[in-house]
Amino acid sequence: MLKRYELTNQEWEKISPLLPPEQTNKPGRPRKSNRLMLNAMVWMAKSGAPWRDLPEYYGPWKSVYSRFRKWLDCGILKEIFKELSLGAELSEISIDASIVQAHQHSAGAPKNGPVNEIGHSRGGNSTKIHVAVDAYGYPISIIISEGQRSDVKYAIPVLET
Repeated sequence: MLKRYELTNQEWEKISPLLPPEQTNKPGRPRKSNRLMLNAMVWMAKSGAPWRDLPEYYGPWKSVYSRFRKWLDCGILKEIFKELSLGAELSEISIDASIVQAHQHSAGAPKNGPVNEIGHSRGGNSTKIHVAVDAYGYPISIIISEGQRSDVKYAIPVLET
């Protein structure tokens, strides 16, 4: 029986080839399966809970978070998103943007570090999420920018990706 927010067998079959192979012959503690880790990531995204509140069923939250960061940095999660958006209903496309207030400590990263897309304006630190959705409201393209950027600047790029 599936737990809440878990992938169905059909969904899993569609995206499992995009994930790295399971490593079973490495010494040390056996790794959690890719399916369990992905289900944990889906649980995190859908529940909106902090990483530390991940149910024990999925294993230590730090393990899930480190695999999430690794897959994000390698582009694996982006490939999964692309694969899942191929079946989008493109008869109607809607675009919109939302501003997300960033925490006051979010801009404390080193100046020579990676770009973090956090803008600074009169309202404080913020990020803007530009999204295109299909006829059913499922996202087909997402771009993140600084909070003070105009929606018009990102309308065409969000439709092209």
